[in-house]
Amino acid sequence: MKTIKVGSHTLKVYDSIEELPITRFHKYNKFMLIDSGIGSDLSDIDVRIDRIVKYIQSSPNDAVNELMNMRQALYLIDKEICAKHLAFIALIADIDGKPLDDLSDENLIIVSKELLVSVGWLTQLMESIKKKIHQELNVYFPNPANDRAIIQFFDNLKRRTTLVLDGIICGDSKSIEIGRIDDEMLLLSPTKIFYGPCSAEVQHDKTFEQMCLAMTQHFGINTKELTVQEFYIAKEVLEEYIKNEKLQTRRR
Repeated sequence: MKTIKVGSHTLKVYDSIEELPITRFHKYNKFMLIDSGIGSDLSDIDVRIDRIVKYIQSSPNDAVNELMNMRQALYLIDKEICAKHLAFIALIADIDGKPLDDLSDENLIIVSKELLVSVGWLTQLMESIKKKIHQELNVYFPNPANDRAIIQFFDNLKRRTTLVLDGIICGDSKSIEIGRIDDEMLLLSPTKIFYGPCSAEVQHDKTFEQMCLAMTQHFGINTKELTVQEFYIAKEVLEEYIKNEKLQTRRR
């Protein structure tokens, strides 16, 4: 657990999968999902507009979804609700020695406005916590699919950087080639919907609840009391059990 100072407050923050409760990690992931899909401030509106412009010709449906996401972003900004702030608050164990046990969205919003954390400072802190948690997850529970996606992203980024530098050195524009790579990178992160019953946020909650129910039924434990590490180990055991059951069913 990490101890940090925010103004006059002393916070204890979870930063390890061995201690971090799975319910908090779920909340953290949900708000980080919203932050990546909608945004947390006005600079993210520019990102939405750029994506809308690119999608108008190639994928009108995605352009509409991005426009609706931008509407959601403007609503959150108007209400002074920052998804990245809420993700951070979900990781706080206690403030000035007082446990932060109420993880309802309403309470997280209240706490985030009381702490008044600056965006720049928070971004740097969140990156360090996110890196540590994801490194631990990757050590215990490696995901080859994620590795391939990361490799593809950095391969495109390398190609783009090379074209930009070649254009500067040679004095000729590489805008067409760079535009093609930008389109490829855009398609690597397809638009998620953040409105209505099929929103990414709703699906995120439903998937978590379904997994908790399946684990509780199989193991006879309160899954929501597990740490992240315990939850993922239980998930692996359950998936292996289901896999073996399917194999045995086919052999009968």
